Amino acid sequence: MLLYYFLVVTLPLMNERFLAHPLLGFTVEKWLGLACFFFALVDWAIRRHPIAPFASAQTRAFLVFYLLALVSFCTITTHAPASMMLVYTSHLLFLLTTLLLVRTAERLRWTLLAAVGAMAIASLFVIREWLAGSALYGRSFRPGYVLGDANYFTASILVVLPFAFYVFTERRVRWERILCLSAIAVTLWAVMLSASRGGFLGLVAAGIYLIARSRRRTLNLLGVTVLVALALALAPISPLQRFLHPTRGDQQSTQDRLVLWGAGLRMIAAHPAMGIGLDNFKAELPRYAPPGANIDFIAHNTYIEIGASLGLPGLFAFLSILGFTYFSLRRSRRWAREIGAEWIYLTAAGLEAGMVGFGISIVFLSAAFLKMLWFTVFISAVLPPLLAQWQEVETAPAADAEPESAQASVWASADSSSPFWPEATDSAWTWQSGESSVWTIPTGIEEPPA
Repeated sequence: MLLYYFLVVTLPLMNERFLAHPLLGFTVEKWLGLACFFFALVDWAIRRHPIAPFASAQTRAFLVFYLLALVSFCTITTHAPASMMLVYTSHLLFLLTTLLLVRTAERLRWTLLAAVGAMAIASLFVIREWLAGSALYGRSFRPGYVLGDANYFTASILVVLPFAFYVFTERRVRWERILCLSAIAVTLWAVMLSASRGGFLGLVAAGIYLIARSRRRTLNLLGVTVLVALALALAPISPLQRFLHPTRGDQQSTQDRLVLWGAGLRMIAAHPAMGIGLDNFKAELPRYAPPGANIDFIAHNTYIEIGASLGLPGLFAFLSILGFTYFSLRRSRRWAREIGAEWIYLTAAGLEAGMVGFGISIVFLSAAFLKMLWFTVFISAVLPPLLAQWQEVETAPAADAEPESAQASVWASADSSSPFWPEATDSAWTWQSGESSVWTIPTGIEEPPA
C-alpha cells in the first residue's frame, strides 16, 4: 500500500523532473502506476478479498466515456498522437487499482491523508517556483510549471482543500489537525501566487458550499474568511487583483477564451453525434474560428472541448460522471453521519464540496486529464461498500447476541469526543443486495444509497 500512497502523492505533479523522465517508452510516473496496478492484482489473487463493485453509476459512466473516447480515437482522430487516449487508459487502470486496494476505512484514511500531502507538496513547488521566477520577471510572475500551469494547479488542489478543512475542524487527533492546517496555510498562499481567476471562483464556490453544509456555520465562515484574507494580504499577486485591475494580457486572455468557446460551440453544432475527434480541437480550430483570429489553443473550457471532440454523447457521459459522483458523495455523507462512520463522513463531505469548486473552475480551462478529478470520482465509488462493511460490523453483535465487548471493538480507533458517535435508532431500511448480503441502513437519510 505504501506504493499506492506514494502514487497518490504524485498525482498533481505533472511535470516534475524525475516523475516525467522517460524510461523504456513510459514516464517514471506511469511505471509507478503500472507497478501499483500489478501489485493490486497480485494482492487480490492471493487474498481473494471482495472487490468494490463496478455497479456505481459514476464508474459505469466513466466506462461509457472511455469507450466513446476509444471509438472516436480509432475512427475519427487524424491529427494527433494517442495522448488523451493514453491518459484515459491510465485513468482506467487507476480505477481498477483503487477498487482493489482501498477496501478498508483505515486504507481510505491514509489515502486521503496522502492526498492532503500531495496538495501541500504541490503548493511548495508553486511557492519555490514563484520565488525563483519573481527574481527574474517581477512580482507578477505566475508559477505552476511543475503542476502543468497555474490554472491546473488551482483546479487540482480544489478537490482536496475542503476535505483538509473538515479534518482540521472536526477531528480530535492532533497530528492530523496540524498536518491539515499546515497544508491549508501553504496551499492558500500558493493559490494566491498562481492568481488563477477561474480557480479562485471555484475556491469561493467550494468555500460557500462547505460553510452552508457545516454544522457550525458562523465559526467556519469566520475561519475561512480569516484564512483567505491572510493569504490575500500576504501574497504580492492574487486572482482578486487580476479581477479588479486586469492587465492587457489578462484582457487578451479573456478575449481569446471567448473566441475559443465560440469556435467550440460551432464544432458541436456541426458534429453533434460524434464530434470532431479526440485530440482534434487545435487542428480543426482554424475552420471554426472567426476570420483573422490568430489563436492556436485548446478550448479552455472542459465542457465545450469534450462536446466538440466527442459530440453530445461524450459530453453527456462526462456530465453524468460529475453528477453521479456528486450525488454519490452526498448520499455517502448522509449515510456515514447516521451510522457514525466519522472518517468516511469527512471524506464524502470534503470531496463533495471539492467537486462543486472543481466543476466551476473547469469552465475556464480544459482539464479532463487532471488526475485529481479522477481520484475523486474513483474514491467516491468505494465509499458505499466501505459504509456497508462498517454497518455490517457495527450491527453484527446485536443480531447475533454477542457480548457488548464485541461492539466496542468496532470503535477501538474512534475518538469518544467525536460528534459522529452513533445514536440508537428504532427503525431501519433493510434490503437484499445480491443473494446473501443484507444491508441495514438507519432511518434519517433522505434516500438509501445506490
